[in-house]
Amino acid sequence: QAPEEQRNNKRSLDGNEKDDMTTCDGHDNGMHSVETAATRQLDKGMEEAERLQAREITELSLEERSDVYEDIHGVRRPVEETDAFRQRHLQRLDHELTVGLYDSKRKHQFSIDDRAMKEAYTMTSFLAPRITSDVDLRLAMLRATRWDAQEAAIKMMKYILMKQKLFGKERCLRPIVFSDLEPDAQESIKSGSIAFHDDRDGLTIRPTVVQYSARWKTQYVLSQGQSSFYTSHIFSRSVRVQQYGMVAVIYTNGASMSHFQRALAFSKFNTLDAMPMRAGALHICFSNPLLKPLLSALFQLMPKDFRLRCKLHCGPPQECNTELMTYGIPASLLPAGEVTAYDPDIAHDTLQKCFQRDQDALDKFYEGKPEHCIDTPPRSTDVLLGRGRPYQKFPGNLDFSAILEKSKESYNHPSTTKVEKTRMTRDLVEQLRESGVRFLKHDGSGDWWEEVSDSVARQRAAMCLRNMLRK
Repeated sequence: QAPEEQRNNKRSLDGNEKDDMTTCDGHDNGMHSVETAATRQLDKGMEEAERLQAREITELSLEERSDVYEDIHGVRRPVEETDAFRQRHLQRLDHELTVGLYDSKRKHQFSIDDRAMKEAYTMTSFLAPRITSDVDLRLAMLRATRWDAQEAAIKMMKYILMKQKLFGKERCLRPIVFSDLEPDAQESIKSGSIAFHDDRDGLTIRPTVVQYSARWKTQYVLSQGQSSFYTSHIFSRSVRVQQYGMVAVIYTNGASMSHFQRALAFSKFNTLDAMPMRAGALHICFSNPLLKPLLSALFQLMPKDFRLRCKLHCGPPQECNTELMTYGIPASLLPAGEVTAYDPDIAHDTLQKCFQRDQDALDKFYEGKPEHCIDTPPRSTDVLLGRGRPYQKFPGNLDFSAILEKSKESYNHPSTTKVEKTRMTRDLVEQLRESGVRFLKHDGSGDWWEEVSDSVARQRAAMCLRNMLRK
């Protein structure tokens, strides 16, 4: 009987074991179905982004499509430039900025509302002409738009407006330096999150920026825009970068979801579309599939020129590096593994490039400045002496007119003597100067501003008071 019981028990155990295995298999199949559904949902956003890119590529002409592929693979050659070629295109750009974009008959050609851009550009040209007339900046804009003068003019105005939004109307009137950035924007650059590689011999390596997302410091949207604007200037100062285009590699390994949520909010600034640089190629490497929806959203918000040249690489670092090498990016520029740790060498090298660029930009900006002219551009509280619409619309002049409006009745009253009028204008000028207001006029060259004497300022106030009575 004992052997028979053992056989029955074995059959019972085998049956239970079989039932348990069936239950486990069913559970595994259910889990697999859930995981498959989740994966499909994550892939759906990426498929939409890929379809958008494919549709835009098919809409290009054969020549434009060839340009995109050559940029991505790093085999495109820049336009051969001669002095006559550059001069001819600079003249066309100057015409667009002084005549073409202000022609009311051509407004229908622009797909964007350009009023804010025009106002920002006009005021900057009036207050700091050395910014908008900078030949190097204009050439960079022309190279970024493949020597299309009209597109370069629009890009130039976008650039001025973007600079104004990020740094304010006063700092917009001079070169932006590292100290102008918000503290958290400075910390982000100091963290070693960006490495810039430039082949100085110009033989094999295209200028490449490698960005390590996991090293990004927490930034507000404004600070992120400032750091992007500033570092783009560091990279685009090289003529080689302007000619061949910038290759950007972004590693997201170790980055959190919050990094990309901030990037989505930051995308409203659209700094890439305003900078004096051309998109060579953009590679985004990631290993976390949960990032797919956010990356898909970022992909669709990119400027079209960048989106056409963007490639997404999903996998561990080594696998991504292998794919990047097929696009002509040398392995020596790519990290061997995870890149979440702080790298002091990268941080030091980037900061040195920043400080050198700042010094070069300031030296160039103040070159040839007469000693009697002021170092800083006009502030919004200053009073500018001159005639024309820019003077009438300047904030300091509007405030000055409002102050004079309160005194015009007593100044122009028949019983007011000449001595009393002189005292009124003298007291007015003294009060304004004590509050920090400067009375400025253009110097002979028109590039700089100089302070006028108290006598000239009083004469200006008296003339304005008399003119108010005639209106």
